[in-house]
Amino acid sequence: MKRALFRTLPLLSALALAACGEPVEVPPAHVGKILTSEGFRTGTIPPSKFRLDWCVTLCDKLVVVEAADFAAKESMKLFMPRDQLNLTVEVRGVFAVENNPETVNRIFDRIPAAQGGADRVAVIPMARVYETYAAQVLRETVRTILAEFSIDQIMENREAIGQRLFQDVREKLKAAPIQAVQFGLADIQPPDVIVKAKEIAKEREIAIQQEESNKQIALKKAEAEIELAEKDKIVRLKKAEAILAENQKVAESVTEKYLSYRYLEVLEAAARNESTIFFPLDMTHSAGLQNRIFNTATKKD
Repeated sequence: MKRALFRTLPLLSALALAACGEPVEVPPAHVGKILTSEGFRTGTIPPSKFRLDWCVTLCDKLVVVEAADFAAKESMKLFMPRDQLNLTVEVRGVFAVENNPETVNRIFDRIPAAQGGADRVAVIPMARVYETYAAQVLRETVRTILAEFSIDQIMENREAIGQRLFQDVREKLKAAPIQAVQFGLADIQPPDVIVKAKEIAKEREIAIQQEESNKQIALKKAEAEIELAEKDKIVRLKKAEAILAENQKVAESVTEKYLSYRYLEVLEAAARNESTIFFPLDMTHSAGLQNRIFNTATKKD
């Protein structure tokens, strides 16, 4: 009898475990609901571990929806009416499911779940929630708002336009089970023609600044040369005034009496020389005087 009992215990244990049902889990940042053959049970299940009811056919299933913040990124190529050019922009945002039963029930009711890691578990990814309720809204909002501006205006007012995009997307998602926590312009890639035009404009601006700098340098150099010339002129004038004053002083000191006195001094010095011949000035061309001067010079030799 004991042997029969020992053989029965494993079977009873297996039946007991089977009766307990399959272990399942609602992970953190998820919300769960039990899906029965008649639809979802009322109420949601917070993150926890439990066992589903044991069953043979038409088994209940745990369906979980991701409720963590979802980071989304959209790259869009937009035609800009004002510029008649294409603009590539990248918008980024963080989205989250509203934490209330009505919102969560809408997600469970309208988005099909994908098979999870266990047979009796299904998952609704946050990416599906975002794509269903938010993606199209933000794409249309971005297109509509950016079309109001030129490419230059968008580049110059990026922060303000990004804030407006966030407010508009947030407002339009009020009725949806997903909300924008953050949203804005992450990157702007203007067309090559605008980039090239800006590069040329910048090069021209730098060239003008360089020319202006060269002009200022030339002006400073010219001013310095003028200043030096003025100072040199002053020096030359001072020298000229000194020379003029000196000449005037000399001229004032040479009087007729002084000249007569110097004349007498010269005559006196000449008289001391035996070779000196005195004769009247009007006899310079006299033949007799010339012979006498010649004979005197000959005797001396």
